[in-house]
Amino acid sequence: MNLETVTLILAIIVLLIGVALALFGRAIWGSLLTAIGSMIGWMIGFAIGVFFFGFTTLMGIILSIIIAFICSFILGAIFGFLVELALALAAALLAAGLFYYFYDSQIVIALIIFAITFILAYVFIEKVIIVITAFIGSIIAAIGIWFLTGNAGYTGLGFIGIFVLGCLIQYF
Repeated sequence: MNLETVTLILAIIVLLIGVALALFGRAIWGSLLTAIGSMIGWMIGFAIGVFFFGFTTLMGIILSIIIAFICSFILGAIFGFLVELALALAAALLAAGLFYYFYDSQIVIALIIFAITFILAYVFIEKVIIVITAFIGSIIAAIGIWFLTGNAGYTGLGFIGIFVLGCLIQYF
């Protein structure tokens, strides 16, 4: 198998993943973030295990893997349950941080903006998730289109089309 064939196969896989995320993002959002949390937990747990028990003996490797499994389950559960809260918190921090950056001495108003943005983002979290997953999925699909065609026009049209279609399908 040559490099062009591998690139073609990977581009098709990236395109399919992007389209799936753009069209069905709200349905797979929780599972996706649980998986991401589990992977991060595994890496953190394994690093803790290697730090405390080393990686030179069989017992150190086994203990590191056990700690990695435990951290993987814990962080996966946290990401699964608190993902909507974390997304609303991130949106509120961004809005308040931007206001505070431009108006340096207005900390009270920035805190009010934080509270209002947090409440609104948490109330309308489903709509936010639809737009975010459609946007990220269309970016991933556009990368796949770019590697398949090498044409910026097709890539831009594909991005716009998949984004609009993803928002419409997920909303309705």
